[in-house]
Amino acid sequence: MTRDEDAVRWLPVTDERCGDDRFAGPGISALHRAADLAAVPETVVLTAPLPHWRDLARRRPDPLAEYASLVEEPVSLRAWRVRPGADDVPVGPVFVNLGPGTVTEGMLELLALAEDGPPEFPRLAFSLQRFTAAEATVLAQAAPDGERVRAQAFLGLAEQLAEPLYPDLVVLVGPQLAVHEYRVADKPTATVAADGGSRTEQIGQLRRRAPVLRVKVLQEIGALAVSIARRLAVPVTAEFAVAGGKPLLLRCRPRP
Repeated sequence: MTRDEDAVRWLPVTDERCGDDRFAGPGISALHRAADLAAVPETVVLTAPLPHWRDLARRRPDPLAEYASLVEEPVSLRAWRVRPGADDVPVGPVFVNLGPGTVTEGMLELLALAEDGPPEFPRLAFSLQRFTAAEATVLAQAAPDGERVRAQAFLGLAEQLAEPLYPDLVVLVGPQLAVHEYRVADKPTATVAADGGSRTEQIGQLRRRAPVLRVKVLQEIGALAVSIARRLAVPVTAEFAVAGGKPLLLRCRPRP
């Protein structure tokens, strides 16, 4: 990694420097600090001043190829603008399951969208994360007191395409994270992985009215979310992918 502040810095999220939110914002700092509490897919973070990204984009051919190959494909790609001491400003959509030759295209598209962002957020950051073809995705909200976890459980990916998303709503309470509420949604469709991206899939009659996840898995995710909130000493929202019955932490962020 170069010492030049105007050049691209790239680090694995496990590197201790990612714990400083001046590097790539509070979301990555939170993910770094939680990485020893929950399994995190391989993730690389890139950050540079927006003008530097703009200069790189003018190079031809394939101006960002050296960064696109930092994580083994397929990957999920995110971008956001960074200002130290402020919340991240997301840029564009999250691109999932990008295959060979498409990561650079995704980065260039997000860079173009970042041009319209607030000028007071001078840095642009990307994350390249090894894609997980999730059986289910859970967004969990927890606080350091651990008294209540609110979770939304999605069949497949938590990515809205043409159809709405239909998450189950689960509320866990108390030291044992007992089920206080489990509201099962009727899920006519779900978003699932497809070649080079994702697609909407029709769900059969029996599966669409069944719970997305077993209570035991949700309690495991709830306990992880509480541990992360306690580590950060603030309420958090954490996103988990469930693959092979095991949760993987995709991202987390402090909540007001």
